[in-house]
Amino acid sequence: MTKPVKKGAKPALKVSKSAPKVSKPVAKPTLTAKQQLFVLEYLVDKNATQAAIRAGYSKRTAKQTGTENLSKPIIKTEIDAELEKQKARITFTADQVLEELARIGLSDMSDFIEIDEGGAIRALPLNTLAEGKSRIIKKVKEKRTIKSTPEGDQILDSTYEFELCDKVKSLELLARNMGLLHDKQEIDLKQPVQVTIKKFCSRKTAKDADGSRATS
Repeated sequence: MTKPVKKGAKPALKVSKSAPKVSKPVAKPTLTAKQQLFVLEYLVDKNATQAAIRAGYSKRTAKQTGTENLSKPIIKTEIDAELEKQKARITFTADQVLEELARIGLSDMSDFIEIDEGGAIRALPLNTLAEGKSRIIKKVKEKRTIKSTPEGDQILDSTYEFELCDKVKSLELLARNMGLLHDKQEIDLKQPVQVTIKKFCSRKTAKDADGSRATS
């Protein structure tokens, strides 16, 4: 006999015996140690071949390996992220770069040395230079030699020299930025060149030619 169902009573819910399947999270791919080193080396000079060599890949296939690494999404994503971090760390502006190039390109030796009445050259102390001038100096070198005189005295002979940054290169970059220099367009002579030659003759020449033919 079936039990009577009371009015207003809700039917009992059927409970499934099988538990719902929980999907496992997909593990995020990670870079290998060599790939991580490749990323770091690539950020140095943006040269994929050299980065592959420095990261420990075979020199014979370094060019191919570098190209393949740059095409892999996981490596490309990591490089892009590191480049964004580099940009965030940059605190100078384009105007500051141009000012620095101008400072180098328009530098003057009189800003760094002074010559007395006797012709002796003396380098000015760095702390006396104008702001930013010390950054123009590329290299400083001093050579000291102790010489003995016939009288038995000792004289200190010193040679002091320093080198400024390349003025020509800085001026070239400035000129390009200002539109003063235009690169020459090179023509690839390996490509076929089509030349059309047309003959032109004046009316007088044509008339004379007809007359000569008529009288002959």
